[in-house]
Amino acid sequence: MSRPVNADAGATRKRILESALEAFADHGPSGGSVRGIAQNAGVSVAMIHHYFGSKDELYVACIDNLYRDLLAMWNRIESAYFNNMPIEATLDRVIRLGFRFAREHQTPSRMLLRQIIEGGETETKRREIIQRPFLTYTSERLGKVMGRPPEELRMAIQSIVMLISRYALGHDEELQVVAGPPRDENDKTALERTEDHLVEVARAILGVQPTMD
Repeated sequence: MSRPVNADAGATRKRILESALEAFADHGPSGGSVRGIAQNAGVSVAMIHHYFGSKDELYVACIDNLYRDLLAMWNRIESAYFNNMPIEATLDRVIRLGFRFAREHQTPSRMLLRQIIEGGETETKRREIIQRPFLTYTSERLGKVMGRPPEELRMAIQSIVMLISRYALGHDEELQVVAGPPRDENDKTALERTEDHLVEVARAILGVQPTMD
């Protein structure tokens, strides 16, 4: 029995995106070549043009794919935790899930961070449809729970996001250096201690006190 055409198309598109992500993350939007991306994906240049059009459109598709996954994760977090848990527990869970998401999406996250570093800002369109609404919504929700003006929380939230992103992009060897050697055989891994540290820093930045048992 032959494979479904849509299944082949989906797999091909995924391979192209993965190859393009690597190229753009390493070299930026102007780096790499469509020919190289096609070769690494095991497809023809014509196939890339068929699915994505130009190189610029392929770059946009890579970013769109990351934001689509990020939005899906945020929707799950918002519905599962913001309405049902105390603020300290919500913050703990959100920080850990955000860090794990960024670790699982290191290549597209690196590509996005490279774009910000080289351009000095998030792309205007995405800033208006993603960053600004995210900061507004999150600061309002946290402000309501914490009894604080939302405008006091916006920069703190963005700082936490950037801190999570930086640690998530670190290789395991770097996290080992930063976290230090384990104190004994029962000590947490560097990755676990990094998560704990991010939660502690986020609490400190936002002024959320942990619940005492």
